[in-house]
Amino acid sequence: MNERRWVTESVLLFTLPVTATTVAFAYEAGFADYFGIPLDLITLNWTAATLAFLALASVFQLSASWGYLLAQYVARWKPWVTVKTALLLSALIALDGVLLFQYGLHSAPFWIGIALTAGYMLIDVLFRIVTSLPGKGLWQRFRKGSVQEENADPLSLPFNRFLLVGIWVIISLAIAWSTGYSRARDQRRFLVTHVPQEQVVLRRYGDMFVMVDLDRSKRTVNRNFTFQAITIDPARVFTPSDVGPILVHREP
Repeated sequence: MNERRWVTESVLLFTLPVTATTVAFAYEAGFADYFGIPLDLITLNWTAATLAFLALASVFQLSASWGYLLAQYVARWKPWVTVKTALLLSALIALDGVLLFQYGLHSAPFWIGIALTAGYMLIDVLFRIVTSLPGKGLWQRFRKGSVQEENADPLSLPFNRFLLVGIWVIISLAIAWSTGYSRARDQRRFLVTHVPQEQVVLRRYGDMFVMVDLDRSKRTVNRNFTFQAITIDPARVFTPSDVGPILVHREP
């Protein structure tokens, strides 16, 4: 292993656990944002961080192997799609798929993702056209530039490798936040307690429950939270109940 590759892989191995923890926090932040829980109350557990680490490792491994092979296959549609373009588009398309699944075809987040994907494709093609000017022989230079240097093998440059990893990290954070938000929005089963009044447990952070009064008939809650340590009242009964999806009543 040469020195440059060793340094690159060492940096990636160092940043991966940190990124995984950040992804786990992004998921919790999305969940908390739906209900309006203050972010400074969020605590992570090792299970969430470990699952995020395994997910990121799998994503990076797939993008570095199968994703690269797929990008080379797609790049046969040259000159419009190069290997570099296909690699970056794969990350954006993954984001679009998650947004479609979580928010639906007619949602604003999904179409914002589509606009980002189409915008990147258009800008990339226009940039390569501009760099191929003047007009005489433009098409030949455009085709030739699509199979040369970084367009043919983008991962040969350290900057492109870090750029691709950075884009996947940003998209992973967006997906984690969106997943947490949609999970809170769609969750049906919660712990419910009836003493002294009916309250629902929104989340557990460490040894603390975040609870709020529940209007079961309307399936709504407000943002007047109650924070209770799990050990403060061991006799209190919590019952799993299908009271969701829960709507949040936001004060005007």
